[in-house]
Amino acid sequence: MSVVDIDPELLEWVRDFVCERKRVTAEDVRREFFPGEMSTPYLYLDQLKAEGVIKWSRKTGLYLLARHPVPSKRKARA
Repeated sequence: MSVVDIDPELLEWVRDFVCERKRVTAEDVRREFFPGEMSTPYLYLDQLKAEGVIKWSRKTGLYLLARHPVPSKRKARA
């Protein structure tokens, strides 16, 4: 098993994607950023969960935008 590091820039892209869509599945993130990779989307989604940006709904299976998400650093620089 290999260790996958989180790319900070890619994490910002995933954060922006989730913030724009408000609710996503791991499959949405996989299709957009990690085609063919099974576990990497979860790594990035788990990081956003740990930061309080999103929460996971067991009932719907969706990752939902938290009420007060952390703003993207990428947009702040723009």
